[in-house]
Amino acid sequence: MLSIERPVDRKVVDSLLGVERLEIIRILSKSQPMYLTEIAKESKMDRTTLAYHLGVLEKAGMITSEYKVLQDAKAKGKAARFYSLNPPKLNEALTKVRGLLPTQRSVLRSSSHYAR
Repeated sequence: MLSIERPVDRKVVDSLLGVERLEIIRILSKSQPMYLTEIAKESKMDRTTLAYHLGVLEKAGMITSEYKVLQDAKAKGKAARFYSLNPPKLNEALTKVRGLLPTQRSVLRSSSHYAR
């Protein structure tokens, strides 16, 4: 069993796990800040599920949000919460996850052991 000693590290690692959260990170990594409806259209997730996962990622510091006024003609003047990646925190989290995984060399050694 993996041992993650610090609760804050556990929270960071848990926030990255899950296809939905990885999909949100993928979407936000290729664009400027987006609001919930835009992310929902791109990800094909329902808004409630998406809002939950955005909250988990934001609480862990992987993403940030800020309210901005929408500029498109249909919604002009309405405020929306725009989400974007927090690259330093995301890189820190990915480093922690890498530290939990075996190195390529140790995987190759153990796989050759089983090939005998």
